[in-house]
Amino acid sequence: MHKGFGHPARVVILQNLFRLNTCCCGNLVSETGLAQTTISQHLKELKTLKLN
Repeated sequence: MHKGFGHPARVVILQNLFRLNTCCCGNLVSETGLAQTTISQHLKELKTLKLN
């Protein structure tokens, strides 16, 4: 599970998700400077993580 959180882009995405309290890809693109496809790919990976 920790490996899923180890990518720097995922850390930035998670920080912004908590700060913005929303999951709008457009907002994340504006806030992070990452490409929409990059954010979508990382959100997909984060979604598959199972938290115990």
